[in-house]
Amino acid sequence: MPSIFHEPAVDLAVAAQRRSTELYPPQDSDIIRDVFFVLTHDAVCVHRAIGTLVDSGWSAPGAVLFRTLMDISVSAVALNHSERPKLAAFRYLYSGLRRHSRDVSLPATAGRAMFNEIRKRLKQLSPEDRAEATSVVKEKDRPYWFAPEWGSPSEVIELFASNELKWTYMQVSAAAHGTFLGMRLYRDDPDKMDINPRPVGPRAFSLEL
Repeated sequence: MPSIFHEPAVDLAVAAQRRSTELYPPQDSDIIRDVFFVLTHDAVCVHRAIGTLVDSGWSAPGAVLFRTLMDISVSAVALNHSERPKLAAFRYLYSGLRRHSRDVSLPATAGRAMFNEIRKRLKQLSPEDRAEATSVVKEKDRPYWFAPEWGSPSEVIELFASNELKWTYMQVSAAAHGTFLGMRLYRDDPDKMDINPRPVGPRAFSLEL
């Protein structure tokens, strides 16, 4: 069964995260470690979801989630290569929260709660970082949290990723956007029009690995 490879990979990631926590106890002021913790947690969750889908016979939707997993990796790469990693970490955690806090359709109490969360983090930053982070709160909304350093995930990948990763990102982008080839890339019988779950074959199996 494919899960004999998939579950040990998840267990290894969890064990590595636990060991990291033991060596470096979490501190409220360490915003960079907080972001990497969130990224690792989310990556493990998505990885498990992909395995569950593939094992259940739904490899095409699994490919869509694979794109999500790669986008999580792009965020980690962007944070690692940022010229101001603390500022980048603040953007990662709070650019979306800031955007939703401006949504006039939400109750006023929800908007205040979001801003209070941002203020709490601002107080934990150094005076220099706090001043720049405050300017981030006032920025215009952008499609990607790592702007303006980089304009898109593709730009991050082009600058820092291997050719193999660039090719893979392009393939799973097709799946994420629901194209004909993309939705059939990991089906072992791509021409079969059947809405039922499919047996796990070599193509679907490769998605888990």
